[in-house]
Amino acid sequence: MCPDFDDDLPPPSPVRAPWEKAAPAAAPVAPSSVPASAEPVSPAPIPDPSIAPAVPAADGSYGEPAMTPAVAAPPDSTAPISPTPTSVDAAAPFTTSQAPFTTSQAPFSSFGDSGDAYDNGKLIAEQLNTLGYHPVVIVGTAGAGKTALLLSLLGYLRGASKATNVQVMLGQPLIDQTTAYGQQIQEQAVGLFNQALQAFLSGVAPPATKASQPFFVPVELQFHDGKVQRYAFLESDGEWYRPDYNSPALYKDLRPELEALFNHFKGSISMFYVAPATQMSFDGASPRRPVGGSNAASMRDAAQGLVGAMQHYSQHRAHKRRLDLQMFLLTKWDSVFEPGAASRGFEEPQLEDAVAFARDHYSDAFAYFESMNVGDRPERKKVVMQYSSGLMSNRIIASPDRIELRALHTYHRRLWNLLSRFAFGVQVDPEPISPRSLFSGLRNATDSMLGLLGVKPGK
Repeated sequence: MCPDFDDDLPPPSPVRAPWEKAAPAAAPVAPSSVPASAEPVSPAPIPDPSIAPAVPAADGSYGEPAMTPAVAAPPDSTAPISPTPTSVDAAAPFTTSQAPFTTSQAPFSSFGDSGDAYDNGKLIAEQLNTLGYHPVVIVGTAGAGKTALLLSLLGYLRGASKATNVQVMLGQPLIDQTTAYGQQIQEQAVGLFNQALQAFLSGVAPPATKASQPFFVPVELQFHDGKVQRYAFLESDGEWYRPDYNSPALYKDLRPELEALFNHFKGSISMFYVAPATQMSFDGASPRRPVGGSNAASMRDAAQGLVGAMQHYSQHRAHKRRLDLQMFLLTKWDSVFEPGAASRGFEEPQLEDAVAFARDHYSDAFAYFESMNVGDRPERKKVVMQYSSGLMSNRIIASPDRIELRALHTYHRRLWNLLSRFAFGVQVDPEPISPRSLFSGLRNATDSMLGLLGVKPGK
């Protein structure tokens, strides 16, 4: 499914992640004068028939499944994802005994009051507009899998770069690094793109993000034909979205930086509402078993947190909401359907399963999502789909077998393609042709030829 894009509207923007030190407060600064290194691809709507709408059709149905059955992986995708570096040194793999990337070290000092934070967010919005970045705002409570989702997307392109003909690079700094604010958010971005991504590719899942302010990770996709796509992925602390049951308002105030982004960014934004299928960890047994903690309370918080995030977005983005993509992502889908099970619910996810799960476990949040007014053609601007960042047990990422890897690549590829079609009108990684569809195409062509010769097919 692909969104509408008005011809007179400008393109999108990017995001970044952790590494924290205390630093003196700094006032907002003027945008960096560093020019963009290449012209971004202009947005252009291309319909996406492979992803079904998240709103019912006239007959009450939800159309075709959000994801088609798993198909043959690209030529090099049968091997485990490995760090084929662009700017990260792959020679020294991480192990769980090493100190992985974390955002819970000395948190950043705050930069003045909320007015300063709003001005910083406004400055970032202006830079994203100027540099041609498409913002991807990933929201969800702690443990929802926001950082793992981002790392899995980056890791997919890094590991499958030979097949996708695209290199993923860290984008240029969004804010002048001579200021304390610009330097600190750039350090966070560098930490996520280098250290956290390296650890993820080596089998270590990221810890919960702990940050004093949201920050964007600027990412550039450089294609072999010279074209460039720029994204800015928002990294944030899940505690900001957790409901406060002791407060009459229930939902915490929107961060001033995000309020400024919603108000001042002129192009389209992609909103990812991360709804985890579980908040529990799993052991390494087969079949896997949940370990520790209470799932019900965390799931309730995750659901209510998404309601609050949608309400804040709707309030501050009402004037431009028709430009944006709304995506309800059911992460950790491998906890709902065991990989390799006879049902093939993980390898061949069906839209009706996603909708049923969302209505059962995220009833308020999904109802709000379905009712959001996004202007004309909502079937192209609202998407619900399942997702799996990887097969994780606590913070250990299991090495998938060939079939599991093919399924994981399908999740990652579909999300990238949906995002890039919406933001830039082209696919990042075109779907490979499955042997079944190839045989079907050859058979149809043969039948047509026989028909022209007056021979009935099958004779």
